[in-house]
Amino acid sequence: MGTKMIVNELQTSAITVNGYPVVTQATAGLVPWCVAAHPAIMHMPNPTYVVATGMDVMFLTDHSVLAGFSFDLNLSGVKYFNARWLTSLTDLTLSTSLTTLDLSANKLLTTLNVSGSIGLTTLDLSANTLLTTLDTTDCTSLTTLGVSGLTALASLSTYSCTSLTALDVSGCTALASLDTTGCTKMTTLDVSGCTSLIVLDTFGCKFPNTKIDAIVITLAAGSVSSGTLNANDQAIGTYNPSVAAAAAIVTLTGRSWSMTFDPPA
Repeated sequence: MGTKMIVNELQTSAITVNGYPVVTQATAGLVPWCVAAHPAIMHMPNPTYVVATGMDVMFLTDHSVLAGFSFDLNLSGVKYFNARWLTSLTDLTLSTSLTTLDLSANKLLTTLNVSGSIGLTTLDLSANTLLTTLDTTDCTSLTTLGVSGLTALASLSTYSCTSLTALDVSGCTALASLDTTGCTKMTTLDVSGCTSLIVLDTFGCKFPNTKIDAIVITLAAGSVSSGTLNANDQAIGTYNPSVAAAAAIVTLTGRSWSMTFDPPA
């Protein structure tokens, strides 16, 4: 992988910001990855791979050298992450115990994976208008996810986000795949305007009949054929579609959709 820089407390104890040791890598291109195993604030101009353990705060700086890079981070123990200077960032994977994530300045971000970030409670991506793929699998503390109106978003997984009660993906016109399986507290899902949906799995959510009606009617209003809808195991009771929803189911059946309800409609 290239040169490895291991930073320990002795090397950095003389440089502090608000009581935190500061790790700096000032020469661009010489250290492609870094390991820091102590509480610290890290400033690095252009890492391509970073492993950080036991850190409380991380800031990353950028001199526009990250354009086109896939930037992978394993930030075990980091609680606050701010990448506002990484303005060329396009692909970000985080495996963390994050509670706060600020990506509002990362306008070029297209792929974000925060799966397993069990401390993350809020994720606002409304400014990331180029985002196409988002994975929040197993973010079990996530209660708020801001993605409505992201017209480039094509794939979203909130699998097993067990604290998420509502999800608004309205206006996500490119959204083709949405997986809310295992979101056992979710009672509201707004898919209005999602005219490209071809795979929708809501297994285990707790939608009342009216919400399932709205989903079915929205899907029928689009033009997608041969799609898949799994609305089984809703844990609310049997699904009895309204007249409009029943007509929508007929429409979708005519377009070769595969649909599963509880019990089957």
